[in-house]
Amino acid sequence: MSFMTRQLNRLCGLPRALAGIQECISTTRQRFRESARRTRRRTFGTVTAAVFSGVLMPVATAHADASFWMQGSQAEVRVISAYTATGETETTVPLGLEFKMNEGWHIYWRTPGEAGLPPELDYGQSLNVADVVFSWPVPTRDVAYGVETFVYKDHVILPFDVSLVTPGQPLDLRGKVDFLICADVCIPDSVAVDFSLPGGPAEVARGEAALLNAYETQIPADNNGGVGLQVASIRFEPAVDPDNPVLVGFLNTRLMSMFEMLAPDVFAEVPEGFSVREPEVTLSTDRMSGLVRSPVFRESWAPTTLAAADAVITVADGIRGVQLAEFRLLDGFDPTEALVGFGTGSGVGVAGLPPLDLSPMSVLGILLLAVVGGLILNFMPCVLPVLSLKMFSVVSQGGQADARIRLSFAATALGILVSFLTLALAFAGLKLAGASFGWGVQFTQPAFILVLLAVVISFALNLFGLLEIPNIPGLGRLGANQRGFLGDFTSGVLATLLATPCSAPFLGTAIGFALAAPVPMLVLIFLFVGVGLALPYFAVMTFPQLAAAMPRPGRWMLRLRQVLALALIATAVWLTGVLLKQWGVTSDLRWLAALSAGIILAAGALFGRWAIAGVGAVGAAVPLALVLMISPQATASAGATFQPFSESALNAALDDGKTVFVDVTADWCLTCKTNKIRAINHEDVQAALSADAVVSLQADWTAYDASITEYLAANGRRAIPFNAVYNPKSRKAEVLPELLSPKDVLEALARTQ
Repeated sequence: MSFMTRQLNRLCGLPRALAGIQECISTTRQRFRESARRTRRRTFGTVTAAVFSGVLMPVATAHADASFWMQGSQAEVRVISAYTATGETETTVPLGLEFKMNEGWHIYWRTPGEAGLPPELDYGQSLNVADVVFSWPVPTRDVAYGVETFVYKDHVILPFDVSLVTPGQPLDLRGKVDFLICADVCIPDSVAVDFSLPGGPAEVARGEAALLNAYETQIPADNNGGVGLQVASIRFEPAVDPDNPVLVGFLNTRLMSMFEMLAPDVFAEVPEGFSVREPEVTLSTDRMSGLVRSPVFRESWAPTTLAAADAVITVADGIRGVQLAEFRLLDGFDPTEALVGFGTGSGVGVAGLPPLDLSPMSVLGILLLAVVGGLILNFMPCVLPVLSLKMFSVVSQGGQADARIRLSFAATALGILVSFLTLALAFAGLKLAGASFGWGVQFTQPAFILVLLAVVISFALNLFGLLEIPNIPGLGRLGANQRGFLGDFTSGVLATLLATPCSAPFLGTAIGFALAAPVPMLVLIFLFVGVGLALPYFAVMTFPQLAAAMPRPGRWMLRLRQVLALALIATAVWLTGVLLKQWGVTSDLRWLAALSAGIILAAGALFGRWAIAGVGAVGAAVPLALVLMISPQATASAGATFQPFSESALNAALDDGKTVFVDVTADWCLTCKTNKIRAINHEDVQAALSADAVVSLQADWTAYDASITEYLAANGRRAIPFNAVYNPKSRKAEVLPELLSPKDVLEALARTQ
């Protein structure tokens, strides 16, 4: 059998195809004659540049962040960049190859299976390109005419790193992309590549960075539990079947998951002539563990014997994936022989994914923690911005009948419960999709903060008397200054939204359990957290005289409304500062700009007229526009206590025998800021963290970062603040309480000595 014939057989799936083979061969032979001796490239690189994700409403359009769409026969292809330039000192640039395929067409994974060819980038005509390394998101299995292949359908972005010859200089990527695109027939295709990036300082290309990040999170991770999926073991089971002599055995893959599994699959990269075909999947009742049994076939002409056959296994469930190091098929895979925990080659963090205890007593205990945590949330710094709404709810009920008071507070409590139910359903959807997420993750999205900022400012203008929403018969009006069902209900919704950026004692345990539990349990725990947050409202419903004892509304409430409106303007200042950082303004000047905007807006609104308030709004936009145009960046101080967190920095410090203090924080987490003031900035703590034997690392989750989400999950947490002290001897982390005191930090550091 000639080389060309073998290639065409593989391309068209000849050994098992039942129809359409001759048409495929005749279509393909001429187009692939000139590349018959090309071998498939297997690239296992990872994209290392961190990008901001989920920025849906950028301030300005980034330039030079994408090529024009290149039209193929059944797909469009383009190159996108996470940054607008190559940077000043960076040696690599993260790019992506984006495919948009016509309906019903697909391209192939790096190892296509029993037929097909993966995309290849020929960059020989490029300038300032030393090397290109692709990373491959998890594929899906496609079965047609009895041929099994690993494919991407409809739309995919293949991330790749470009190594620069000369850092800081322009990048000119020129060449072509060869790929095979298939539906009922296969068409070899090729499109030109022409993409340039200028040299010099780079900014995040927000739209393209979000797209690229969405597929970077689908790149198979190490088997450390960080994506909530872990291979417990793989065992090879020999088989002898006279009726099917090419069947040589089965790979029995045992899986554990922190989330309910949907349809786990095993993709095996094996020697020529071997194939690991569609598995039989058996899941536990809670779908959080299971056995995947994959048949292994060896053709008689295979040049490699079974005893010498090695395999690289990728296990996927939805968009989650885990890739194992190469091992011999007959030996199987045992994770106890490798280092398990957060990171690659470090063994730090947790040693696997312990199963959840879903016994009745355990569940009752978690539900109790959820209620207590929700109640404590009322007194956490994150909830202080909504104190104005709570106060106004009370004082506006002065002299009212008990029934009216009960109805008002019942509407607010209902708003809280409905909001927590909505959050639970949203998290359940993310969980079923296999995504990595955590409590308060919505605050990492600029689009969410923009919407919340608009709501807060609307409520403030409502309290100033500048914004009235027409009455809805039977439901009342919407706003902080309105009575009726809608006004009270939306107060509960806003209270919930502003309460979610932070954790509280007991709440972190309950939320972590919920996000790892089956979906019905997740929803139930979230509802109990809502019950805890709504307990003060239930108390007033039970004892309405608490509100009725307040003085009757009068002129004094006009001043109170203005004071409470100013409290909401302060909340808007905080949200604006967070938003500016997510949009790339890292300097503390963003807080000065946000404060100036808030003061100007409040000054205009206090006059109570739209004309003056409009002037105030325009004036408030001036400092924001200036700081966005200048976009000042924070500069690292040589004597700074904290270094940026990364897996490599953590591993290096532990390898050097250093104690490591990790602080995961965000600008939207007010409890994190409280911990900083109360504990981390304490004189004694600063002295301890500055010691030569201690390395302090800080992870900033203000903008979404999948690596931080995975780090939290690997340590059994889904919320911040998160602080941990690593012992260099055991390489294990001691997780500190959500509310820190100097004593907590100092004692944890002392225990590592």
